Amino acid sequence: MFLARIISTLPRRRFYTYLPSSAPTPGFALLHSYSSTHPYAKPYNDVSPSNTSSSLTGQVESVEINVAPGIALEGHKRQVVGAVLDLLQGKVTVQKMSRSFWAEDAVFEDNMNKAIGINEVEGHVWSLKTLMKDIKVLNHQVTQVEPNIVMDVENQYNVRSLNTEKVVKSKVVISIDKNNKIKRVMDMWGGSLPEGMLSKALRRVNAYTTAKVVGIPEGH
Repeated sequence: MFLARIISTLPRRRFYTYLPSSAPTPGFALLHSYSSTHPYAKPYNDVSPSNTSSSLTGQVESVEINVAPGIALEGHKRQVVGAVLDLLQGKVTVQKMSRSFWAEDAVFEDNMNKAIGINEVEGHVWSLKTLMKDIKVLNHQVTQVEPNIVMDVENQYNVRSLNTEKVVKSKVVISIDKNNKIKRVMDMWGGSLPEGMLSKALRRVNAYTTAKVVGIPEGH
């Protein structure tokens, strides 16, 4: 009772915080700041339905896209990233390889293959189902969206013939042309592609041979 009387005699002060109507609440801002910068926090996932408008919507399995703080990945580009993540895991379908989404002169290259033209690209991505027992994307994060989409990817490959697993970290660069079609995908293991003349020649032979050998479902 004595303490309550003392408190009642203290002067009362009011504190006001002026925020614009469009500003996020302090609680949300604090939470977003923590989730973006805390060393143990997971990358921010932008899964808002308003950011998924694209002709690829409904075709893509990888819908939760990790983006770096400050990166806005929306609309068709978001769906393209999801489709490429699917393809890197061997989750290829006729719909995902439609000419509506890929340029006729598209290029898809990694450290073992350089596929030039949509026919070779199709052969390469369909071959993953045959060559690999399983492929998993362990981690990924989009770090850039202009002028090209860039993301860091960690893949775990289980080679069917060897029955062995290998984890590969790579930098993936995706280029989209003026018609919003995928123009180029570079899956650079360790962050770079082989530059030697022999390596380049072998990568072209691998891609060309694979396109001739692998069966591609009809429907394009």
